Amino acid sequence: MKLEAQLKLNTFRLDVAQKKLKSARTRGAWRITLWRLNRTVERLQERQAELETLIAIGKARADKNKKQAIAAK
Repeated sequence: MKLEAQLKLNTFRLDVAQKKLKSARTRGAWRITLWRLNRTVERLQERQAELETLIAIGKARADKNKKQAIAAK
């Protein structure tokens, strides 16, 4: 799966997890449930940062390769 597609899916999952966490807090859920939802949100945020970094690296490499190809002509 392409990184952009993974990022889009991860963003959707993160939004859903954050909404579930907010809902659980307002209805006074058990601590274990809140902990689990919190951990899910943290994990998705970490993955989001990883994906954004990988995409930025990929774009930088593509730009570098494009400049090298133009210079080689």
